[in-house]
Amino acid sequence: MTTQTWTILPLLERTAAYFTDRGVPNPRLDAELLLSDILGMKRIELYMHFDQPVAEPDLARFRTQVQRRGKREPLQYIMGYTEFYGRRFSVTPAVLIPRPETEQLVARALEWLDVHPTATRVLDFGTGSGCIASTVALERPQLQVTAVDASEAALEVAQRNAKQLGATITLTTGCRIMSGMTAVDLIISNPPYIPSAEISKLQPEVAQFEPKLALDGGEDGLAFYRQLLQDAPTQLNTGGALLIETGLGQHADIAAIAKATPQWQAPTSYTDLSGTERIMVFELGN
Repeated sequence: MTTQTWTILPLLERTAAYFTDRGVPNPRLDAELLLSDILGMKRIELYMHFDQPVAEPDLARFRTQVQRRGKREPLQYIMGYTEFYGRRFSVTPAVLIPRPETEQLVARALEWLDVHPTATRVLDFGTGSGCIASTVALERPQLQVTAVDASEAALEVAQRNAKQLGATITLTTGCRIMSGMTAVDLIISNPPYIPSAEISKLQPEVAQFEPKLALDGGEDGLAFYRQLLQDAPTQLNTGGALLIETGLGQHADIAAIAKATPQWQAPTSYTDLSGTERIMVFELGN
């Protein structure tokens, strides 16, 4: 019995249709990304070699990955990596998949550091994959960067990424900002901010596969902001700042929470590339 030979273009078309039937967002793009990754090609090269047969070992791997994606497993977990701030980061189901919005958080942090050239120490609270900590360390190698996470499995991923990228960071296990740590000039955090009851309503890629520890912000989604705004002043040097990523429509509530801690000045809010309020900067008063 002969096995059907598949060439690139029909395989892409069949896969995109399969994904469409299963409600996968961006079906054609995901088919291209999976196949280009397996074949070691750029996406454009798939179309330059559209009639190239796909070898059986590659086809077998591709089928397995397509089945996983059809069950709505995130593309990044299937491939084992994602791009962030121009670099490739390893990701596993132990860590939240870095989002483009978080690149804006990093950009704002770098801007703050440039305006405060005497700053030397940075803390990334809830580091996950380490994308924030490693990026800051690579972009500003003179800084001492510490990354904290409650998950040992996440810290293993962060450590692997730092090693692969050549970033020098210190990794620490913890679920709160610890007063025993050396004081820092800047705390950056993308904490869990989804209200507990809302998680099950998210896309299957998020609700069924990403770690709940990195998503669940408590009943109102604000639990970790309360903790950060209360604890951070004890960990910051004079003139230090807290930069946080937030969920949709949370800025007013977070600003109100901050008023309970008089050390904070009025926050500054920034939008992401879609115009949505996404980042808040809190600075200590003099």
